[in-house]
Amino acid sequence: MRIAIVSLKGGVSKSTLCVNIGAALSKLGRSVVVVDADPQGSINDWATIRDEVSRPPFTVLAAARKTLNRDIDALQGSHDDCLIDTPGRAESITLAAIAAADLVLIPISPSSYDLWAAEQTLERMDPIRAIYTDIKIAYVVSKAVVGSSLDRELRQVIKEMDGDLLKTVVHQRVAFQRCADGATIYELKDEKAQREVTNLTKEILKLMGVG
Repeated sequence: MRIAIVSLKGGVSKSTLCVNIGAALSKLGRSVVVVDADPQGSINDWATIRDEVSRPPFTVLAAARKTLNRDIDALQGSHDDCLIDTPGRAESITLAAIAAADLVLIPISPSSYDLWAAEQTLERMDPIRAIYTDIKIAYVVSKAVVGSSLDRELRQVIKEMDGDLLKTVVHQRVAFQRCADGATIYELKDEKAQREVTNLTKEILKLMGVG
């Protein structure tokens, strides 16, 4: 299974989701490689910090390149799953990552800017999906404010867009911010955040028909 986490806008938790979905898949007994295709190298930096404490629960490879769709077999190797963290602005790399993926996961936080970015992402994907017709699209509401009605309003809008809206909402929590220090959510004391990531990952597996 190959998942590209994509948005043409930064700040929607692509890297955080990538790391924690990777950790959740690993906990479920799957072997995972996370490809850091963002020239900023956030996940590569995360892995460097992590190595000072213990090995990450998955393999991390830095590959911010325009040839991801051609290189993906070699990058994934024998791993069950490959997660690709994409940049917000380097469009050619992002499009290559989309072409390499089985599933494009688009995080959207409750803001009109994120909706605009998602719509722009879909438009950019059209020529690729005309060639790679099996690519699935799914949306996850991320960085939702606990107790706010905005995420419910956002979900109503997303339902009208092309693709599957995942039921799990990932909320804005301090624990997710702390993951940048080399941790996964499963090593931090926030059971609600852990449950959100686990449920999200199980939804993705179900969507992709992976038992």
